[in-house]
Order: sequence, then structure tokens, then C-alpha cells
Amino acid sequence: MQSVQARYYGFVGDKPRESRGTQVVLMLSDEDEPRKWGAKVVSQEGETFTIRIITPPHLAVNKWKFSFDTVLNTNDRCQVFRHTRSFPVYILFNPWCLGKLTTAVRDFFCPIVVSLC
Repeated sequence: MQSVQARYYGFVGDKPRESRGTQVVLMLSDEDEPRKWGAKVVSQEGETFTIRIITPPHLAVNKWKFSFDTVLNTNDRCQVFRHTRSFPVYILFNPWCLGKLTTAVRDFFCPIVVSLC
């Protein structure tokens, strides 16, 4: 019997920890929970697919590094294949999720959001 799992890791700094908000482990899912991290496949062409990462409003502002694991489980062994992005992703904040933004940031972005509607 064989099963495949996919995990997406995000981390900041040399000693990332989930308790400090500098590490996150995401399983691919079709559910989008408000104000939480999430990862879902949005398209696939052959062996290439696009993943959408959903960020919470309280995430650490920093240079994030991401890696993607594919875990293949068979009856007698487990193999992990890891792909790590060669460049970081700069996350400043999420202007579309106004959870805990400061008043100045909210005042700056709200007119832009309204004008796009």
C-alpha cells in the first residue's frame, strides 16, 4: 500500500519556532480558515502545480524561507523529497486582511480597497 502527503514549511531566522510565530507547517487543504495560515493547490499542469499560501494578519514581518516536502509512504519505508526555494519571500503585511493592522496602515489602505470595488 502506498500513500503520498504534501507539507509546506515556512520559517524565519536561524532558530524558528511555532510558539514564536517564526515557523509554520502547513498541510495542503481545500479549506480556507479566516485569520489562519493555509495552503491549497490552485492549478496543476502535468507535474507542475501552483500553491496559494494564505497568511494571517498577525504573522511575523520578515524574510520568510519556504520549502515543500512530498512524503511517500510504502509498506516498508518512508521517503521524503524536499524542495527549498533558493530565494526568500518578503512578507510585510496582508492589506486585504485588516485583522490587527495599525490605524495608520488601515487608513492608508481602506480607500484603495474601496476604490477597487
